Amino acid sequence: MKKQENKSKLRKFIGKVTSLNLDKCIKVEVVSYKKHSKYKKFMRQKSNFLVRCNDCRDLVLGDKVSFRESRPLSRKVRYVFISKV
Repeated sequence: MKKQENKSKLRKFIGKVTSLNLDKCIKVEVVSYKKHSKYKKFMRQKSNFLVRCNDCRDLVLGDKVSFRESRPLSRKVRYVFISKV
């Protein structure tokens, strides 16, 4: 039961592919909007993630992909590819 509960708590993201140069990995940019505490204006915040993708031959720069958290796979890679959106 605990394994199923842990999987549901993992965060999922949708982002745009920015780099395909790495072995078994892709670089994905996720854009989120945060409201400024004082000025109440929405600011765009970008984050880059390294995502493990074993069979990502059909991906092209600019594709939208979904990915989720996982255990640490290497020093910088902590996310796993789910599907192309």
